[in-house]
Amino acid sequence: KLKEIKLVKKEGSRVWLDMVFSNLFLFSDFKARMVYDENPAQMLLSYKIEQGDFKKFYGSWKLSPVNQTHSLVELRLYQYVGWWWFPFIPSSAFNNSLVSELLNSLRKQVEKCQLENGSKPEEVIKPIWRKSRYKELEKKKAKAEAKKAKKEQKD
Repeated sequence: KLKEIKLVKKEGSRVWLDMVFSNLFLFSDFKARMVYDENPAQMLLSYKIEQGDFKKFYGSWKLSPVNQTHSLVELRLYQYVGWWWFPFIPSSAFNNSLVSELLNSLRKQVEKCQLENGSKPEEVIKPIWRKSRYKELEKKKAKAEAKKAKKEQKD
């Protein structure tokens, strides 16, 4: 969860932010200097870590108009602390949690703008976890292939 944010500098369409993320456990918070690049022509905002407690942290927001009243929001995110003290908790669980949190925050902002402009907020479309589903399908496929190979060895 984002706890604190501070603008460091801005040059053209590039912005540097110092950010503090709350840790879910009793350890110290995560700190990061993030660089955000805006590309209005492509309706894209990309970001990456420049320095901080994460080994890797990058992603992007992309808006694509669907029709005159709807837009598709695509969020890509990857975060990796680089060390992990709880090996039984997969880092993908935290990535998925962060994605949900970011999408919910965006939705609240959109609803606020819609209400201020006198329009009615639309139905929320649930996020699609492509990467998570892909990983699960790959695990099932690998498990089935291993089971098949083991059965063939016995025969």
